[in-house]
Amino acid sequence: MKARRWTRIDWARLNYILLPDGRVEQEPRPRGAGVRALGALYGIYDALTEEGRVACLVTLLVAFGAVDIRQSDVYVLFSVLVSLIYASLVVSRLTKLDGVTLTVETPRRVTVGEPITFTLRCKNAGDRDRHGLRIRGKFDRGGPAI
Repeated sequence: MKARRWTRIDWARLNYILLPDGRVEQEPRPRGAGVRALGALYGIYDALTEEGRVACLVTLLVAFGAVDIRQSDVYVLFSVLVSLIYASLVVSRLTKLDGVTLTVETPRRVTVGEPITFTLRCKNAGDRDRHGLRIRGKFDRGGPAI
């Protein structure tokens, strides 16, 4: 009996045949109102700075004491804190960084366990000077947030 000879399968070629652009397209799933509301709350929380997030958490703690408006005046403090957070979000939309670009330079190769250094270059092509920029976020394909 003859031995059967196995050939290697070229998965990259087959993947290109099945998915020409290399991506799997998924149909969007319908989301409920609760999921949309939580997404909106996370969007607000993500738009805040670290100090604003602390103020948001303090506001939530004050909200528990502001439930009974007949016994205490904590609801006034809650209203002031919510107003400040809302005003900061409105002002942040009005003061966008127009003309500012951020470039991240990384080494070509990185070895596990060795420190990595990122070089950040911020260029202002706008007409106004910008001072005190804070860069936060993960350095992934999406890039950091300014």
